[in-house]
Amino acid sequence: MKDWEKAYLIHGRDEFSPLSSSDHYQMHKQEMERENITSKKVTHSGRGSGARHAQEMGAGVEEIAQHGNWNNSRVVLFYLSGIPKDVPQRRIRY
Repeated sequence: MKDWEKAYLIHGRDEFSPLSSSDHYQMHKQEMERENITSKKVTHSGRGSGARHAQEMGAGVEEIAQHGNWNNSRVVLFYLSGIPKDVPQRRIRY
C-alpha cells in the first residue's frame, strides 16, 4: 500500500480511522439541510454533478466511467443526461 492510500482526508475518531458510513451520511445530510438542498441522494449527490461537470469540460463517457469505477451504461443511466453533448451542434448544422 502506498503512503497516500493510508491518508483519511475526512476521518473518524482520529486521523488513522475511517469515517463510518452512518457518520458520513449524517455529515452530508446536515450540510444539505443547512444549505436548503433537497435530494434523495445524500452521500452520492456529488457523483452526478461531478460526472456532468466532467462531461461539460470535454471528458468522454469512457473516461468518466473509469474515474467513477462504473461501467459505461451505468454512467449514462444514473449520472449523465444520456444525450451526447454534440447533439445540439449536430442539429444546428442541418
